[in-house]
Amino acid sequence: MSQDVNQPPPSSLVQVSKREMAAISGSRLTPGDIDRVFAAHDANGDGQLDLAELESMMRAGNNKDKDEDKEAGKKRNKKKAR
Repeated sequence: MSQDVNQPPPSSLVQVSKREMAAISGSRLTPGDIDRVFAAHDANGDGQLDLAELESMMRAGNNKDKDEDKEAGKKRNKKKAR
C-alpha cells in the first residue's frame, strides 16, 4: 500500500533530536536554548520532537510573534495620539 504524496507523513516518521536541531539552527540557538525548547515542547519526553510537537512549537512561536506585533502597534498608536 503506497502513501498518497499529498498527505503529510505520519508524525512518527518526522522527528528532530537536539543534535539535529543544533545543526539546523547553526549558531542561532545555544545548547541552553535548545534545552528550553525541548523542555517546553517534548510532550512525551522521548528526547525527540515529533511532527505534532514541532507543530505545537511553531504555533507557540507564531502566537508570540503576533503578541509582540500587537504590543508594538499599541506603542505606535500611543505615540501618534500625543
